[in-house]
Amino acid sequence: DCYNPNGKAEGEAFAVEIVPCDEAHEGQVVGEFAIDEGKQYPGDDGVAAIADDRCPVEAQKYALDAWALPQGVELYYYTPTKESWATGDRAVSCTYTAEKGTFKGSLDTAKSLEPEQSTYLKGSNAVYEALWANQPEKDTVEDDLAGYKAQAKAVAAALDAHVKGLDGIEGTEVGKLHATL
Repeated sequence: DCYNPNGKAEGEAFAVEIVPCDEAHEGQVVGEFAIDEGKQYPGDDGVAAIADDRCPVEAQKYALDAWALPQGVELYYYTPTKESWATGDRAVSCTYTAEKGTFKGSLDTAKSLEPEQSTYLKGSNAVYEALWANQPEKDTVEDDLAGYKAQAKAVAAALDAHVKGLDGIEGTEVGKLHATL
């Protein structure tokens, strides 16, 4: 769904206006999931941590090519509050939202890609994620050798998976990339 929030994109929202995606809109839901960790409300920080982990994964299923997103569109989410949790609300809605202004059209690039394009993007996204999700604590190798080794191991594993994913895909450019990786 594409929507316009009633108010700011951040903070509590009680309702949003659903609009057709071919009209100007501020946000688009790109994935949803239910929080299933325990029966007690995990707290605002706990809910945010879960959404921070899971929404990028949901968003990549929908819009594999993050570089094709309109400028100024960022990943946000709507989560249950303590009050809504008490009524059974466990839903998290992951959205791409314009920081300023609006955008038109669907951001669903996953359906429009050829299989080899999807394979490439999934592999390159995994390498990027391995690089950034495993940032060492210190700025220099001498100060955090273990952190840099962990990052290198994660990136190497992602690169190996990327190379395996490219096996069997035809084309000169894929061949060059495969050889480079």
